[in-house]
Amino acid sequence: EDAYHNVLRLGEEGNDKKIIAAATGNLGIIYETRGELDQAVEQYMKALALHEELDSKEGMAADFGNLGQIHQTRGELERAEEYYRKVLTLEDELGRKWSKATAYGNLGNIHLTRGNLDRAEEFHRKALVLNEEIGNKENMARNYDNLGIIYKERGNLDRAEEFHRKALILNKELGRKQGMAHQYGNLGIIHRMRGELDRAVEQYMKALALNEDLGRKEGMAANYGNLGNIHLTRGELDRAEELYMKALALNEELGRKEGMAIQYNNLGALEKERGNRDAACGHWAKALALFMEVGMADEIAKVQDLMKESGCE
Repeated sequence: EDAYHNVLRLGEEGNDKKIIAAATGNLGIIYETRGELDQAVEQYMKALALHEELDSKEGMAADFGNLGQIHQTRGELERAEEYYRKVLTLEDELGRKWSKATAYGNLGNIHLTRGNLDRAEEFHRKALVLNEEIGNKENMARNYDNLGIIYKERGNLDRAEEFHRKALILNKELGRKQGMAHQYGNLGIIHRMRGELDRAVEQYMKALALNEDLGRKEGMAANYGNLGNIHLTRGELDRAEELYMKALALNEELGRKEGMAIQYNNLGALEKERGNRDAACGHWAKALALFMEVGMADEIAKVQDLMKESGCE
């Protein structure tokens, strides 16, 4: 961060807008990584204004992509999609396959969140083709990861595991701890869905260690939530609650509506197990409102079914 502030100061002293825009955008990335999303948006918007003034399509594409990520993290999917489509328009003009592939992948993630699995797969396969053409292993790993999630959602766990292991191999080759953590987490989910709880915990703990090392709050929140699910399945309700609350706190800190909704849903299931119907209904109501804000159709239907079964008013 200090280095970018020094670059920014030098750019301002020389009134070099290109340097100022680059340093400002990089500061935004640092803030985003820390989970300081408001500060990140502020930096990205400053960079965008300068890139528009300079008529730098490359810079504008990067800024639109970064802003899209922030809105996606917050569950503001329409706004995120709007930014990603702006990136795609610019990349069509620029002819940069790697960035076009990233835009396809991001749009695929939007459709995945909405539960549009076929549309999501279409975008991720388009991205994978481009990434294979240019040999971009990092983004190929992301595409494999998302295809794995799509097949997991369809209930095809063997195919899902195959994609996640492909992604893990590539991330290990690249030494990408963040990518490795994500794949360990996804493999843990697959093992849990198969009832292989000890193996699931092993994967989640590997993911958590990496995310803690990186200071990735979003990843840590997912790991805590998944570990909570294991303890819930085992009937260890107090430990499950402790982990769900940790996950909820991190998601609230990040403003991640999707993550918050998932944890409220988990807490609802926990209170149902305890026989506390009113508390369960209260948590599910919060989850439902957030899932509706994000537009996650499948999750909305699941929570509504739970509330109906439990006689929530």
